[in-house]
Order: sequence, then C-alpha cells, then structure tokens
Amino acid sequence: MRHATQLPKTQYRRLRTIILATAAIMSGLRGLAYIPSVNGEQRAASLTYIETWLPLSVWGWVWLSGLAFLVASILVPRLAIPSMSVFVGMHVLWGTSFVMSWLFLDTPTSWITGSSIIGIAIFAAVLTILMERPRGLDPKGA
Repeated sequence: MRHATQLPKTQYRRLRTIILATAAIMSGLRGLAYIPSVNGEQRAASLTYIETWLPLSVWGWVWLSGLAFLVASILVPRLAIPSMSVFVGMHVLWGTSFVMSWLFLDTPTSWITGSSIIGIAIFAAVLTILMERPRGLDPKGA
C-alpha cells in the first residue's frame, strides 16, 4: 500500500484536509448536540457512564474544543497527530462508556452505539497513520 505522503503534494494536502475537516465537523456536531439549546431543552438524566464524571454540557464543550484543535491542525501540520489522537481517544472513551452502559445500566442496545463509535475511532487511527508518517521513519520503509 502506498503511503499518503508519497502522493503528489496537492493530492496529499487535499486528502489531509478532508480527513481533518471531517473529524472537526464530527467533533463539532457532537459538541453542539450536548450543549443545551437557547430554549432550555432538557436532556435525559443519564445516557451513559461518562455522564457520571461530567455533565453532558461540559462534555459538549470538550468536543467543541476538539473541533478548534482539529481546525488548527489543518493550518499547522504538526498539530495533526496530537489533534487526531485526542479525537480517537474521545471516541474510544465515548464508545467504551456506551458498552459499559449496556453491561451495567440495563440499556439493551447501547452496545450497538458503543461498537460503532469504537469503529470510528479505529478508522480515525488508521487514517492518521496513513496521513502522517511518524518522524524518524525511513521514507523507503518496510
């Protein structure tokens, strides 16, 4: 498989921007979903284990800061790996929380959501590896 950094420069930049922008949009949408609307919309008391640590509105701001970090990484390439790592970590945390809710909170279909979110994390991790060659690696690599 050809590494993304071996693509022509314009194709590589376009691919990188698409990956980072998609992750940013996903983070932003999730963040907005967890912040109460101006109409004072109420949320369910508890959806997953993650809400026992912080209220959903706080998690919303965490996701929105991920959006800002990912947008910054489009402009500052050295931020791409750290910002995508945070994106992957948040998805693993969120997915695991849904799976734990299935196991311990009597929510029979949470495993479906949890496994899908963990799948997104795996895809994002693989895309990050393909998008950015780690420093110090031989470009001809094995």
